[in-house]
Amino acid sequence: MMHTRRPGYGILASNEAQFFGADSNVTELRGILCDPEDTNAVVRVMSDMLNGPDGPDWIQWRGLRVRDEQSLSSCGIDPIHELNTTVHILKMPATWDELRAALPRNAKEAIRKCYNSLARNGIAFKFQIIEAPDAVPTALDVFFALHKARSEETNTVSHSDAFASSVSRSFLIEYCTALAQRDGLRIFQLEIDGKVIATRLGFVFGDELYLYYSGYDGRWGRYSIMTTVVTEAIKWAIENKFKIVNLSTGTDVSKTRWRPDAILYRGGYSVRRSLWSRAVFSAVSHYRSW
Repeated sequence: MMHTRRPGYGILASNEAQFFGADSNVTELRGILCDPEDTNAVVRVMSDMLNGPDGPDWIQWRGLRVRDEQSLSSCGIDPIHELNTTVHILKMPATWDELRAALPRNAKEAIRKCYNSLARNGIAFKFQIIEAPDAVPTALDVFFALHKARSEETNTVSHSDAFASSVSRSFLIEYCTALAQRDGLRIFQLEIDGKVIATRLGFVFGDELYLYYSGYDGRWGRYSIMTTVVTEAIKWAIENKFKIVNLSTGTDVSKTRWRPDAILYRGGYSVRRSLWSRAVFSAVSHYRSW
């Protein structure tokens, strides 16, 4: 965990302990690494530091696999819905036909539409996967451009540019390069007439494929090209014997249409038993809300 002081010095400084990680765009899920059934016991042990001589004023909890909010309260944690995170896990069957057959009608129609709309207009696409380390820089340049283009679209669900800063871009480049060197990176691309119009990053961890951020050219949005990319990526995962496709955090129709297992990770705060800590926590909470 890390301790954050606000302000950085002085007698009015508060001390918050939270799990290690950057913003939610880079560290999508942070929290305790333990078996779910051990979560309560681990939380109780970690909570002992709250009232120790060098303990923080409060702990910000995230990523807790507990049954319900009552389980959090029993550990002395005040549940906060804003700190909850949902992860969507899609278990891979033996064949694509088996997966498709289990989908609801609207999902089948969405998949059929994304392919038929291109075919009706005589548009052929090429689906390709970038994985060689020396090809990563160019593929990421394309990703950054298309991800930014997606964030600028106004006629669809709003998405911010998660890699607007040079720091975020540099971190992703370094991470993807290191991952590619150990065969853990897959950059999925949809190409039409020699130009990449949609892309999504994929990380390989054993028998799991984690689908990260995406981007696309809005001029092709009416063809549901991102649905095509995800569908092709899932087909590839089945062909290559992956057991899980992790659709990442957040809840929207692009994930729920696949009928994945939704895993809820809960969060909240526990505050040190002192008037000062409770007063400063209340002040900081009101400031954050404001």
